[in-house]
Amino acid sequence: MPEYTVDRIDYPAVREKSVNPEPYAFFHSSEFKRIFSVKKREAARKGVVDGYLTICACSTGRKIRLQYKSWGVTAGKVMLSDGNLYALGIYGVKEPKVKVSKCHPLLYHYHRADALTKVAFWIGIFSLVLGIIKDIFLS
Repeated sequence: MPEYTVDRIDYPAVREKSVNPEPYAFFHSSEFKRIFSVKKREAARKGVVDGYLTICACSTGRKIRLQYKSWGVTAGKVMLSDGNLYALGIYGVKEPKVKVSKCHPLLYHYHRADALTKVAFWIGIFSLVLGIIKDIFLS
């Protein structure tokens, strides 16, 4: 897992003390290959453009799931919003470090969903398991 130094995103919405988590992690454009082991252009041809990430704070061990976005960031750094820094428990830490790895899209969407969507997901899984058990024992 590549390790990155974190910078705080600084644009007008953030300066207004918006602590809502941004759904993106901003990287240098060359970092896509380092994380996903394929160039972004090749990934676009295969339909893997979305670039889902798991970001883990080295000091706290907390994880969040975000999407890759290339922006004007220096190589070896990632820019996160205040809300994401709070979620990782590293807001106000000087030179925080995070580890970044790729994440499965289903896992990303599950962790970004609201409580009602998660309940519907688990009811669906439970129904599927019951259907399989019914087929095995009643056949």
